[in-house]
Amino acid sequence: MRAMALPDDEVIARLAKLQHGVLARRQLVAIAISGSAIDHRLARGRLRRAHSGVYAVGHDALSFEGRVAAAVLAMGNGAVASHQTAAALWSILDPPDGDIHVTVPQARRPQDGIVIHRGTPPRDEVETVQGIPLTSVARTMLDLSRCQSPQAMRRLVKQAEFLGSTDARTLALILQRYPRRQGRRPLDRVVRSQHLGTGVSRSELEDRFLEFLVERGLPMPERNVVLEVGGRRFAVDCLWRDQRLVIELDSRSAHDTDGAFQDDRARDRALIAARWWPMRVTWAQLHGNRDELEADIRAVLARPS
Repeated sequence: MRAMALPDDEVIARLAKLQHGVLARRQLVAIAISGSAIDHRLARGRLRRAHSGVYAVGHDALSFEGRVAAAVLAMGNGAVASHQTAAALWSILDPPDGDIHVTVPQARRPQDGIVIHRGTPPRDEVETVQGIPLTSVARTMLDLSRCQSPQAMRRLVKQAEFLGSTDARTLALILQRYPRRQGRRPLDRVVRSQHLGTGVSRSELEDRFLEFLVERGLPMPERNVVLEVGGRRFAVDCLWRDQRLVIELDSRSAHDTDGAFQDDRARDRALIAARWWPMRVTWAQLHGNRDELEADIRAVLARPS
């Protein structure tokens, strides 16, 4: 006849279930499980050591999430999963078989299977996934940039963008927050490249373009106006009427279909035939060589009308 589970064992099992099958010794003490009772369960195999002061309940065949939860618990208060581990929790990378990466606010004793990083991410750079505290997607990308090539970073960022976890604007903001961060260059190159921008709305792109004009001291255009050309009417994003310059802000969400592509080219052709100067500006170009973009706009604005 099977023995009835002790009430304490039921409490332990319920707590462990919330943490992917693991718990810390300090948590057991907090629910009035004595040190001798903990040692008894360890001797009987009802608790299995995962890390110093952290145990798996009933078995040690932990899932990836269980291994991460155990590592974070082992590192104490303020610890968060980070780097490759956080990327895997965000489904940006496949769960690795190796060490778990954890960022901690102060020095901790090394433990097998855990890579310790020192740091205290601000509150808005920490989130919780499946009950595990971890760095936000943007902070994770910044951390990974230090150990990834631009090509690898491009793949990671595109995966995150595909999942809807981040966008170019969010990544640009975290780069602005850490202008001297060691290893930021690969991520910065990706943000400035043509490989980003699929998640940027037209309004976001327009806001940033207008900020660019103000920053560079360029004249402000008429915005979102209807222009009649050769008997046809076109809605244009930015218009400098006297200089006959038209700038369209190309967010991929609005232009990334074959029909939109064909319409855009037909409109550009009609504008050129009517002696207007059409330009197209994408998110990546706006965050790429800004000096070159400014020079191109100034060159057209300086032409005699």
